Amino acid sequence: MDIGLTAFFLKQIGCRDSDIDGIVNENFVYLDLKRRSGFAGELALEMPAFATWGRGELDFYTKSLDSGKTYVIEVEAGKNRAKTAMEVLEKGKADYLLLAKGNTHGGAADKVYTIPVYGISKFKF
Repeated sequence: MDIGLTAFFLKQIGCRDSDIDGIVNENFVYLDLKRRSGFAGELALEMPAFATWGRGELDFYTKSLDSGKTYVIEVEAGKNRAKTAMEVLEKGKADYLLLAKGNTHGGAADKVYTIPVYGISKFKF
């Protein structure tokens, strides 16, 4: 995917900059997760999957083949709070929450990891 062309054409159809950032970031993360789920990959083959929880949505849900742990992944371009993903984690439906954000230095607290979007390929599931 050519990010520049994607952004250009989305702008031409009237998308707001914040929507373009979200679309580009989610696709960037999806392509990396999909690459890791191929033959002899590190993520389960049916993953990554989009999911819903109650009235909310989850960007991705995936499972590590090495550890067997599940991850709910939220891609955020701004200051969104990942309310649905936090609820999934709190209810024990995922082992970890991974927040891939546009403007962060990253960090970890309890079972929540925060990384910059561009660092997704370096994250070890």
